[in-house]
Amino acid sequence: MPVHATLTGATIPASQLGTGTANSTTFLRGDNTWATPAGGGGGSVTITATTVTVPYGSREYTATVTDVAVTGTSKVILVPGMYSDTNMNDPTDADMFVSSVGTGSFLVKLLAKNRETIGGTFNLNYMLG
Repeated sequence: MPVHATLTGATIPASQLGTGTANSTTFLRGDNTWATPAGGGGGSVTITATTVTVPYGSREYTATVTDVAVTGTSKVILVPGMYSDTNMNDPTDADMFVSSVGTGSFLVKLLAKNRETIGGTFNLNYMLG
């Protein structure tokens, strides 16, 4: 007969959750086995911060972001919710996306939403994949 228990404020040691080694590079699978993700696990992500200055009254603007780590095959990922306009414009009034990637730089395009205009200095955070 199975034993049932009620846990209140208790912590179950990872070693009791499954078989294998529980550490920062493994995850617990549905079959209660600790396993390393297919990509290897345990990696780190570097988020780079920069600023993009957009002239006031712009409906769209393309900015060049220079980064020596960027190659023609880099995947540039804008970090959602991590950019803002320091001049009190609502950053949600603009869509931001990467329009092209080259060696040493990439282009970020900003498009105003809802027939609005944008302008100011935007803080932009991104990571390379």
